[in-house]
Amino acid sequence: MRIGFIGTGTMGTPIAGCLVAAGHRLTVYDLRREATETLRQQGAAVSETPRARARTRSRPRRSIRKPGCLPASPTVAPISI
Repeated sequence: MRIGFIGTGTMGTPIAGCLVAAGHRLTVYDLRREATETLRQQGAAVSETPRARARTRSRPRRSIRKPGCLPASPTVAPISI
C-alpha cells in the first residue's frame, strides 16, 4: 500500500517506521527536514511539501492512506487548509 505520513517527530517516526518495516511504500513530510532522515535511511521517500506528500500515487492505483502525527493545532492548520 502507498502511504503518505506527516509528522515524523518523537511519536511519528516509530509509527511510520513500523509501516516501512511492514513493507508499505511510505512518503513522509515534516516541518523539520532532519526529522525525516531516519525514515529516509529505512527506505521512505521524503516529500518537500505537505501538498506534494498528499499527491503521492502508485501505479496501478491502490489505496492511498494519509495519516499524520502532529503536536498542536497551529501545526495542523497550514497543512489541512
